Amino acid sequence: MRVLFLSPYPIDGPSTRYRLTQFFRYLNSNGVECKLSPFMSRGFYAIRRRFGFLATARKIFYFFFSTFRRFAGIFFLWRYDVLFIHREIFPIGPPFFEKIYCLLNPRMILDFDDAIYSSPTSGLDQRSIFKDEGKLDKVVAMCSRVIVGNMYLYNWAVRFNDNVRMIPTTVYLDGLIMKKHENKKKPVIGWIGNLGNAHYVLSLGGVLSALSEKYDFVLKLVGGADIFEIKIKNVNIEYKPWNMKDETGDILSFDIGIMPLLKTEFDMGKCGFKIIQYSSMGIPAVASAVGCNNEIIDNEENGYLAETPEDWYRFLEKLITGFKFRALMGEKARTRIEKKYNAASAEKDLLKIIKEVAEI
Repeated sequence: MRVLFLSPYPIDGPSTRYRLTQFFRYLNSNGVECKLSPFMSRGFYAIRRRFGFLATARKIFYFFFSTFRRFAGIFFLWRYDVLFIHREIFPIGPPFFEKIYCLLNPRMILDFDDAIYSSPTSGLDQRSIFKDEGKLDKVVAMCSRVIVGNMYLYNWAVRFNDNVRMIPTTVYLDGLIMKKHENKKKPVIGWIGNLGNAHYVLSLGGVLSALSEKYDFVLKLVGGADIFEIKIKNVNIEYKPWNMKDETGDILSFDIGIMPLLKTEFDMGKCGFKIIQYSSMGIPAVASAVGCNNEIIDNEENGYLAETPEDWYRFLEKLITGFKFRALMGEKARTRIEKKYNAASAEKDLLKIIKEVAEI
């Protein structure tokens, strides 16, 4: 069986890695030949949110080249038993490519892990003027199966398609190093995220500034160029540009992980993957009590869910002042991931859905 995986992003995109490519070895060993076809090349992805004359010229070139590849791909669809779309085939306009691809090969699966039918919280959406607001509705309706990352997205998608399945974003735990918590003079509060998401950290500016008046800690930000714009009064901030090979080591350098969100429709659809990453390595997390975060964390059992600035202050204070407490909470967080967010169980569900569609 041959499956073509169509994604907007290359392997550098976290959703491509954790929703698709991490399963390729398992799928290949079970008779599924996997081919990844991202819209963006790795070069395009690296400059997607850079501006200025040179960067814009390069993006225009990459865009037209990528568009040509999507047209060329039409002539090779006959080779594949199943088309697996992650998020979208083409980034702007109506579902033109999706309709053509479906006409030529109707055995299509759609997977998405964000509320991509709504606008991002950051407002940084370069495609907004070319956006078809009803595009995702139409694509969901035309697919044989739809996979979503949480129940919030499930409840939205099931209005347009009866064959919706929920598979959370997961991690493989085998070989993953556990954090060894130590009694540090300066514990590290860490955040990791995509370019364009660092603004969430600013929502905690007042809390972190107040904590810094009483406790000595480091705030470590791992992400894109926008992390360097984050300045918080009296807080010692360490900036680390994200790269794929350092990701695990960067997370292990955290003593406490944070995931602040806002209560918007887009944020309600997020899959809480930062929490899953922190927890899988035994790092306790404090997160906003928004959306899927409430499914991953049982408050004050395997992590903390904050509703107010006072909650954030109190929970972070607990973790800053007690390394043994961090270790205990980290162990409970890891246990939660083993039970509900282990890729070793998700892979079987994914294979089952692919086989169902291939037999249509």
